[in-house]
Amino acid sequence: MRTAVLSVAILMLPAAAARADAHRDSTTETGWWYFTSATDAQINAKRGEGYRLIKLGVVDNDPMRFSAVLVHNSGDYFNPADGWWYNLTFTDLEDILDAPGVRALQIVPYLNLNGALRYAVVLISNSGQYAKGWWWAHNVDLAGIQSIGANQNMRLIAWERRPNEVGRFSCVFVSNTGGDQRNWWPYPGISAGTLANLLDQHDARITDLTYIGNNQFDAVLEELEGQRWWYYYGVTASQMSILLGNRGARLYDLQRMSTGAGGSTYAVLMLNNANPLETRISSIMRSIMDNELYVPIGASLKRVNGSYRAALHHQRIFDPASTLKTLHHVHAMRQVSIGNIDFSQLINVNGFTGSPGGCPPEEPDQLEPLDDVLRLMMEQSDNVRTEAIKDRFGQASINATADALLMADTELVRRIGCGGDHNEMTLEDAGRLHEAVVNGYLNGPTGDWRDEFYDLMISSNGAAMGYGGGGGFPDLGGIIDEEAADIGLPDAKRIAFRAAVEMVNKPGGVTLSGLEHKSVFGWISIPYRTGGVLDPREFVTGTFVDGAVSDPNSGAAMAAGASEILRDEIRAALLSWLVPGRLEMTPEAGFETSGFQGGPFAPNGRTYFLSNTGDVHVSWSATDNRTWAHILPNGGVLPPGGQALVTIYHDDPIENLLPGVYTGTATFTNLTNGIGNTTRSMMATVHAIPGDMNCDGMVNNFDIDAFVLALTNPALYARTYPLCDINAADVNDDGMVNNFDIDPFVECVINFGCP
Repeated sequence: MRTAVLSVAILMLPAAAARADAHRDSTTETGWWYFTSATDAQINAKRGEGYRLIKLGVVDNDPMRFSAVLVHNSGDYFNPADGWWYNLTFTDLEDILDAPGVRALQIVPYLNLNGALRYAVVLISNSGQYAKGWWWAHNVDLAGIQSIGANQNMRLIAWERRPNEVGRFSCVFVSNTGGDQRNWWPYPGISAGTLANLLDQHDARITDLTYIGNNQFDAVLEELEGQRWWYYYGVTASQMSILLGNRGARLYDLQRMSTGAGGSTYAVLMLNNANPLETRISSIMRSIMDNELYVPIGASLKRVNGSYRAALHHQRIFDPASTLKTLHHVHAMRQVSIGNIDFSQLINVNGFTGSPGGCPPEEPDQLEPLDDVLRLMMEQSDNVRTEAIKDRFGQASINATADALLMADTELVRRIGCGGDHNEMTLEDAGRLHEAVVNGYLNGPTGDWRDEFYDLMISSNGAAMGYGGGGGFPDLGGIIDEEAADIGLPDAKRIAFRAAVEMVNKPGGVTLSGLEHKSVFGWISIPYRTGGVLDPREFVTGTFVDGAVSDPNSGAAMAAGASEILRDEIRAALLSWLVPGRLEMTPEAGFETSGFQGGPFAPNGRTYFLSNTGDVHVSWSATDNRTWAHILPNGGVLPPGGQALVTIYHDDPIENLLPGVYTGTATFTNLTNGIGNTTRSMMATVHAIPGDMNCDGMVNNFDIDAFVLALTNPALYARTYPLCDINAADVNDDGMVNNFDIDPFVECVINFGCP
């Protein structure tokens, strides 16, 4: 449908199943990519790798270059077809958007090199389950946008100002129904301050942001649906990269604001793209860093030979300070393992009187055993001994070891402790070093030197880890205690767990050009239990803060992140030590009682010991299925190791039972997890009263005829008194019913009961 009045071209297709556009809304983790200035070939190459274009900007027309944001075309973000065009006339644009089965994500009007109006457009499939109602308008003002929204029940998802036309836009809408329905607000030409106020007022986020100059923006706002998101403007490419990495975020809008001698600046919209652990660690470290927005932080946790649990900036190069000494250490121990040097061989230490934490002096020198030098380097972070290791083996050889371990972004550049260019490392590289040690890198002709490698480092098992211990992981002991208390692990097991934790790490810190560089990296063995057997799991982990102004904050952020990143794994391991609550009940025998009809019955009850042999509280209940019995108490809570006495009693209705044997069941249920559910049998034996031949509970004249019938015709007696026991006629208790019972029976009748 076209209307010449508004110069609007509109297309609407029916929605088969409304689906929100995940690339703009979802925080499900996905691969993604962005360009600040790319050729069409570069964008298409990335599309060929399985990515699809979600946002486009024209940054230059001679030659054509674009800003672009792409997401991996898989999972929640999958669309079966995508494409993009540029250098389109309006007629071209119409032809493309009139084609069935497609819809636009964005229409970008721009001027080509000759000053002629052209369009770029980003397309996706709009058929089958991916179809939804949508509209596009190539030349409309704010009133027209609002009219389309109100009259056609549409929601604006993308708008771009038309060049040299005041207040006119090219727009894309989707039907504001079903999964796409939400409140939205278009605000053209507003200041940054107004934008911030409007976001608070509407409890909204920005879904499309365009800088139009003079601190003014065009912004489309939508009601917030719980996403973690951020927006920034006036940031450089470097700052943008840091912001993204620090948050584990992805872009969903990118626009170049300006360019000049100082480089380009950008306005960006970001969505969280991190898993819950990464999100928590990022928040903790950033909150400690306070206002140092553009200082890179990083954190990683990886199972040895397995997957990453967290990977924030894990491939970003940072200055590792003394953490790099682990590379010196592994190089030296490798030489020991292959027999090139003896572990206790004397090596020269220049400037041995120098400060361990300063820049090593050149003299005086002395000879010291290699193992002592390594211990001082790793445990005391002695820079003098570090320089001795470098001098003994050579800087080039140490860097060659990094290459051999596939630590592609690690390099020893300057003397540790001295000024100069930055040394380099990534968390990923540090992990590769420690994984290599686990996988036998130090197992050579002279033996396996892995244990010695660890022994010479800052190491602590859980028993030694206090609230201020653990090297660069100062809160780890406290986290173990907190999580153990939270799940109710018995103290003896908490202590045993701490004793089974093994950890080595190397922290580092240096001030260069007034900026602080802090890091720590290490290996940890966390003692899981599987089937009651110790099953240690190994991880490599570390954090960094690179180039902060604040020394205390950078160190605190590094340490807090390093310990906190292990919390989930610690908790999971502690849970494996926790024996579930289990009911146990003794004795095994059931409850049995007996007596003559009408009572009394003995015993009165039977008492059992109910215990919880697990490590967690157990709620329990007791029920019976007979009116002639009851259980006291009939429920409660047993703490770990707790016991309760519970008794099955016979109840008053038992006196109304006719002679016979009655059975039932008492059921004891673990309401917490069902472990140890058990039952006990119940049996009541009701004997007939001797001489009570009509079963009325009394012995009198009314029993005479029944007694005579029992003696003379037992079969007829059974039919006449089906609920009575013929053995009540055995009054002399000789085990037989015969004439010898007559005289005793007469005496029972006379006395209204047998003796």
